[in-house]
Amino acid sequence: MSSLSNLAQVVSRYILPKGYYAWVGMSGGVDASADGERETVRQQRDRFAALAFTWGDILLELDGDLVVRHVDGLSERLLGVDNESLRGRALRQLVAPIDHETVDDLPTMAARRGRIHGERLTVVSAGGEQIPMLVAGYAFDPTDGPFYLSLRKAAPAELPAAAAEHRDSETGLLDAEGFARMAASRAQTAGADAEVTLLSVPGVEDLAQSLDESQHADLAARLAETVRSHAVDGDTAGQVAEGRYGLLHTAATDVENLKGELSGVIQRLDPGNETATVESASIAMSDDGPEEEALARGLMVTLNRFGSESDFKLSELSRNVHGLVDQAVEQVEGFKRVVKENAFTIALQPVVCVRSGRVHHYEGLCRFDSRRPEDSPFEYLRFAEETGMIHTFDLAMVRKALEWLRGRPMNNPTNSIAVNLSGHSVEVRSFADALFALLDKNRWAQGRLLFEITESARMSDLDVANTFIQGLRRRGHAVCLDDFGAGAASFQYLSALEVDIVKLDGSAVANARRGAQGRAFLCALTELCRRVGTETIAEKIDDRDGLEFCADCGVDHVQGFLFGKPSPRARDFAPLPNGHLVPR
Repeated sequence: MSSLSNLAQVVSRYILPKGYYAWVGMSGGVDASADGERETVRQQRDRFAALAFTWGDILLELDGDLVVRHVDGLSERLLGVDNESLRGRALRQLVAPIDHETVDDLPTMAARRGRIHGERLTVVSAGGEQIPMLVAGYAFDPTDGPFYLSLRKAAPAELPAAAAEHRDSETGLLDAEGFARMAASRAQTAGADAEVTLLSVPGVEDLAQSLDESQHADLAARLAETVRSHAVDGDTAGQVAEGRYGLLHTAATDVENLKGELSGVIQRLDPGNETATVESASIAMSDDGPEEEALARGLMVTLNRFGSESDFKLSELSRNVHGLVDQAVEQVEGFKRVVKENAFTIALQPVVCVRSGRVHHYEGLCRFDSRRPEDSPFEYLRFAEETGMIHTFDLAMVRKALEWLRGRPMNNPTNSIAVNLSGHSVEVRSFADALFALLDKNRWAQGRLLFEITESARMSDLDVANTFIQGLRRRGHAVCLDDFGAGAASFQYLSALEVDIVKLDGSAVANARRGAQGRAFLCALTELCRRVGTETIAEKIDDRDGLEFCADCGVDHVQGFLFGKPSPRARDFAPLPNGHLVPR
């Protein structure tokens, strides 16, 4: 039986909603000896496929290993990949890591239920966008396949379950990203009758410190329940920091009453608290508001800053969503333009071996072409991480580093450069595919191009991260774990990720220099790294005492202003400034 005939049978019996059920024989098809009967079967087959597309956007035929054999539908429009390019790819490669277990369970679902229905998969586009999809399908033989899946982009009202990974299991509140995306989706249907309100409940952190674990959990639950009770459908509410909340609600909601209820929760636990005056700011939606994705990005930027900036002033927040989103859209488009036009340069800073005094390699630091002195690389990159765009910049930075290497003599070992990659990028499959393809085309850069994985965005799936890192190392590129010692997750990373180098955070080194206990800790850390075959770099070494301290503690390499500030010219480090200070 042909794949198309199988597909017609599947969609007619198992995928289509009631009213569309039809049947074209399960074993060998219909007796269509007459031309008229054959034409009837063909028309029915085409009609069934057409009806399937009234529910789904993409139809996939998978083999028993869940590898794509055939594709029809809107994959290019939704995913940025043409149908032919998807053939031969495992379904796992098309979805976000959080849904890999769901993919693995598809055969079991088909065997147990007879069909696959009501499932959700988060599909990753070529540009890294995560798209929640509803899934329906069937397999004639769940052990061997083939499997037929129909995928449809989830409508706004169908998104809550797709955002489950962003919801706190104890309070039921969403994180910043989950709330921004759900609020943007719900706002599209609510229109002018919806508002987003941000709430700041002062004194929560101080009060929490005076409570035991059980009392603190009770406080968090009571505050969360109060916020959620006023939100659309009781679940479009989020928490971005201790005492800082957001909710989508109808225009008829009495925000002042909500603020009074939150103050009451605090005062019941702390009767003497007379400062629990809740602050708020509301952002009005509108019928002619921005597109969902633009609205989500605008909300995400605002929520992240509301949660992280202690001096964030709710009183200055615009009451109209247009101003908020226009600003975010302008930033997004500006950032895309920076990446597309390569409107940035690389500044070099040497990493120096403490034993030989020679340059081991340079770190490539981005510098944006901006006429505004207040624009800093940190602000650009923080914005890129907040809006999920950092992987596009990371790839552009790798291309820029390759350009620099092409212009340098290959017989000089100091002509090596390290590029930073965000922890966000590591878990984006499309980024990994594009990076590995780029490296495979430039094998001459093996041993000269290094990568630093930064902890600024915490990696959530260490198995995925380690697979990515080993992919780099197999291609001949050393990998460094950046910002080591800056967070509690550092030792977890070192035990789970096989890397060549760890870079000790400047604040961790500064703390170690304050006393004998710190020196002992740093010595133990460098010995641990040596035993697992990992080199160490200490950053922000700006004076001779810091250099000698690191050498005494067994650090392999140092980096800092002692050997020069970042410069676009490698010749500024030949000869190496203060190179004579390296103890030999």
